Amino acid sequence: MTEGGIHAGRVAFVTGAGRGIGAATARLLAHEGAAVALAARTEEEIVSVAHEISSRGCTALPVSLDVADEDSVSACFERVRAELGNVTILINNAGTPGVPLPVAATRPEEWRRAFDVNVTGAFLCAREALPGMASANWGRIVNVSSA
Repeated sequence: MTEGGIHAGRVAFVTGAGRGIGAATARLLAHEGAAVALAARTEEEIVSVAHEISSRGCTALPVSLDVADEDSVSACFERVRAELGNVTILINNAGTPGVPLPVAATRPEEWRRAFDVNVTGAFLCAREALPGMASANWGRIVNVSSA
């Protein structure tokens, strides 16, 4: 861990942390001193990134998560609180490609899954993180999106 980093003593929760922007964000937050929970559906990827972070002396916890599943989100945050403490930094980065075009050909279940991952997932994670942020009188939520 970086001694005295700007995020020392904080707990960061990063969704979609197995690759790309999520993995890079998790690495940076760990380098800046935060204990980082790496969350994603693909366990192999988050375990690999967590191992890389841990090998540098930083705290990293890989947690399997489906942001569209309320029970999965609750269980994941419960584990992170138990092992790392209250989340004070939330990076909502998990996402899935949008619905296929033309919209007239999109099936309702395709629409629901995209909405649940891209929108409801961010809400569910924020709802779980906010009490810890309130008790710390400090918190940050960053929602990542692309088109």
